[in-house]
Amino acid sequence: MYIYTGGEPLVRKKDLISLCEKHSDCVFLCFTNATLIDEDFADEMLQVGNFVPAISLEGFEEATDGRRGDGVYQKVTKAMSLLREKKLIYGISCCYTSANYESITDDDGLPPEPASLTGFPQIYIYRT
Repeated sequence: MYIYTGGEPLVRKKDLISLCEKHSDCVFLCFTNATLIDEDFADEMLQVGNFVPAISLEGFEEATDGRRGDGVYQKVTKAMSLLREKKLIYGISCCYTSANYESITDDDGLPPEPASLTGFPQIYIYRT
């Protein structure tokens, strides 16, 4: 497994898909804010079958937009719906902070079905 993180790796979507095609015996996991996941990219993910996004979320809309910018939560949940619709595997990466601990530890703190058959939760815990 190869893991991409730092900045926003999906600004190089074409390069990542090329690597997935070239190394079909490997899995590529990418930490992303998911704002660049669209229908075309989801179709490419479906075609290669070895690319898995770990989507950054901070809980509900207020916490996510407060940390990542206005409108990000809506873009993220739209990307997650698209991935679920196409039955693609994805993860959720949460930064546990004093500002969001209640929402991400609450059963209703993350978008619907984050741990469905096509997703897996991934929570990183940081002290703040």
